This record gives sequence, C-alpha cells and structure tokens, in this order.
Amino acid sequence: MAEDTKCLLIGHRGCGYPDYNQNTIRAFKKVIDEGISAIEFDVQLTADKRPIVVHNLDLSEVSTGSGPVFRTNWDAISQLYAGDPGRGKDRIPELLEVLELVAALPADKRTVMHLELKGRGSGTPCGEILRQWLDNGKLKEKDFLISSFNWQELRDLKEYCPELQIAVLSGAILRDKLLEKLPCGPGKFYRIFAYPEEDYILPKESSYEENKKLIDKAYSDTREKEVLYEIVHRALSGDFYDEKLLDAAEEMGAVAVNLWHRSLTEEFMSKVQQRGFLVNIFTINDMNLVQKWARAGVDGIFTDYYRDARNALARMV
Repeated sequence: MAEDTKCLLIGHRGCGYPDYNQNTIRAFKKVIDEGISAIEFDVQLTADKRPIVVHNLDLSEVSTGSGPVFRTNWDAISQLYAGDPGRGKDRIPELLEVLELVAALPADKRTVMHLELKGRGSGTPCGEILRQWLDNGKLKEKDFLISSFNWQELRDLKEYCPELQIAVLSGAILRDKLLEKLPCGPGKFYRIFAYPEEDYILPKESSYEENKKLIDKAYSDTREKEVLYEIVHRALSGDFYDEKLLDAAEEMGAVAVNLWHRSLTEEFMSKVQQRGFLVNIFTINDMNLVQKWARAGVDGIFTDYYRDARNALARMV
C-alpha cells in the first residue's frame, strides 16, 4: 500500500519535526514541500477578534507569552514566538497568512486545509473571511474541510459558507458532563488530563493503569476516584462513541467524523463508514499504529511526522 491509496495522511499542525514549531508557516511549508495532501491547523480569536492559528487556549503552553488567547490583543501576540524559540524563531500566524500560503500554490500541489475552529465564537468571523476568499476565486470549496469540537461553531460558519464540507470532531471526555459528576470542580484536571481547560479532555497516559495512578495521586475522595476510573476506562476501551454522534453528524450534513484513535474500535469505524461518513483519526505518531489503522481501512490519519508515516505506508504490502 502506498501513501496515495485510501488512507490520507494529514499534517497535524503542520509537523512536529525537530527544529520546527507546530502551527507555524515554516512547519506548513515543510510538509507542503514534502508533498503532503492535507494540513491541519487550529483557529482562535484574539481579544480584538483577529483569527489566528494557535492550538492551546493559554499562550504560555504554545508560545513565549502567557494568558488566554481570547483576552490578548493581536498587537501583543504578534510580538511573541510560537512554541520554543530554540526550535526556531517562528511567529504565531494569522489565518490570512495560511490562506495566502495555500492560495499561492500551483493547482497540482495545493494542500487541503483541515481547519479546526478552536475558540468559542470563531465560526462567524472565519465564515466571513472564507466567504470572501471563495467569492474572489483565490480558493475553492475543495481546498477546505472544517471541523470543531464545538458544533455550534460549524453551524455558524455554514451560515456564510454552506458549500464548505465539515467534519464533526469528537474527543473522549466532555468536560462539562464530567463536572456534573464531580462537584469538587476542575482544579486537579491539569494533573490527570491533557488539554484540561478545553471542551473535550483526554486521559494523559495511554494505559488505564497509568491513568489510575495519576487519579490516585490527585484525589483522595473514594467516590470522585470511582467516577474518574469509570470514565477514563470507557475512554480507553472503545466504549465511548455511539450512534448519537452519527445522528448529529447526519443532521449537520457532515462528510466526515474525526475521532480520537484510543477511543475508537474497528467495529465502530466500520459503523461510521457504513453510515456514509469518512473516518479521520487523531493523532498517531507510532508508525506501527499508522500501519494498523491503514490496514483496518481508516480514511485519514492525523500525524506530527508526515515523512515517517508516508514511509510506513509505503512499506505495507
């Protein structure tokens, strides 16, 4: 099996290569030069409503700055370095810079932009911008696939760009639903979950036992620990996604469902595809897993290491 078969490789935030910071123009250019077919990036709004390309909600986790993105003006953010300056002195780009980068590519080398609406309130302003680019002919409908964990953002964007294809994005654990069962609040989430301040949160470790150790260190209340044990076990055992997700995707007119690979089973993947959706999974950097899911028939894989993943697919027979 070669990379140009059914399994699409998607450059997660561009790439995570050594000496490259993710969600930067330089990272996008790197994988585009390598021939990647699709790149993924995250869009949030600054305090003065400028759509920028950055992943984490707190600037301290993805830049030389600090504080929430939505409370910081573009003038301040534009002076920061993205990621680790030791890997390269990259700036946080505006959405317009990425659109310009892709629009300037020759038609036969143009990568598809998997644009994730990250911050709340991002759907409408992004829809307005993309409408302009579609109307002036610089970019085409086929150049985009729009996703979001917050499905209202997808609905808002579709008000301006009804022709754009969307993907329903679902992680493992819905933060607000979990908090309904944990009245103690989210103070310890940073110790046991990845992206603890976001709508969807993920177990930090790959195994249930390792996550259980983190829970035991952070919590003393037996009932709270039992709640967390149960939900983390479900997230890692393939007992999380169900038909309600697919009903929502159908109602919204989605063409794809983007899912966390650790919460996905091959059985559910087949069910999604039988309902007529593409299945894209995030984020896989273990090349044995890249090959496993490609053999299983997944439609797309988000990876930080495009070159390695491409070679892993090429080695498959």
